[in-house]
Amino acid sequence: MAEKKKRGRPKKVKAGDGKLFGDDREEIIPEIDQKAATYDAAMRARLPLSKREKEAKTSLIETMVANGKHRYRMKDGSVVDLTDSHNIRITKPSENGDGGE
Repeated sequence: MAEKKKRGRPKKVKAGDGKLFGDDREEIIPEIDQKAATYDAAMRARLPLSKREKEAKTSLIETMVANGKHRYRMKDGSVVDLTDSHNIRITKPSENGDGGE
């Protein structure tokens, strides 16, 4: 009986060795460093906002359900819709004139 060849898994790259998937270059590209840093800062600034947004959305949904509302017009004319899948959609009034002014 012939022996089966063992297939090894590809070796994982350790975080400390500095290579990414065959990237053997030693060059530094300042433009990539700068743009990556800008992206990282923007992403990290957005994460806390995403958490607050989720909490505010959940609170709004719970309040609308408790009050039996699926559609609500705000003081500024915006319309809040609660969809069947319990999602929120807010539509701002058009700036072209909404007929009243």
